[in-house]
Amino acid sequence: LHHEIARWFERERANDLSPHLALLAHHWELAGDKLRATEYLEREAIREFSLGLAKQAVNLGLHALALLGLELPDEAAAVGPQIGVAVQKVAELLGGREPRELIDLPPLTDPVLERTISLLLQIGPFAFQSQQVELFALTALTSLRLTLEHGSGPQTAQVYSAYSIVCQGLSRDRALACRW
Repeated sequence: LHHEIARWFERERANDLSPHLALLAHHWELAGDKLRATEYLEREAIREFSLGLAKQAVNLGLHALALLGLELPDEAAAVGPQIGVAVQKVAELLGGREPRELIDLPPLTDPVLERTISLLLQIGPFAFQSQQVELFALTALTSLRLTLEHGSGPQTAQVYSAYSIVCQGLSRDRALACRW
């Protein structure tokens, strides 16, 4: 039923889906198509951000990530400890390598992980704009961790760019941040 409702909206409202993005995400989620649901959640997050609703955009992005199996906290107090864990994990995965040495990462082949990284990169700036700076840092660290664990994908340059901002903020080492 949910699949048919979502298809109907896509077909009958194809000229302007924007008022129906959240509804489409809901129906695709209940139909079991998580990737499609996340696409509509992302589009709705972008729409809400453009309306000045940055925190709501972040919440939609976090919901989309949860659908893909990545739970990030929305409470500031819970984000801080996860940043520490993420920094340690990234350092472990880097193993002392410089950014230029990561050119030989294997290709990312998992479409769910590619979608996850894309969502992290999308909601990170929304978090920053809504003054959730710690969550921005966690999204950047998580996208780098996933890249180091699973390989280089289409957004790897953006992953490194986002991480450079966090690297500068955490280490105060501009030279290191610039190498990213």
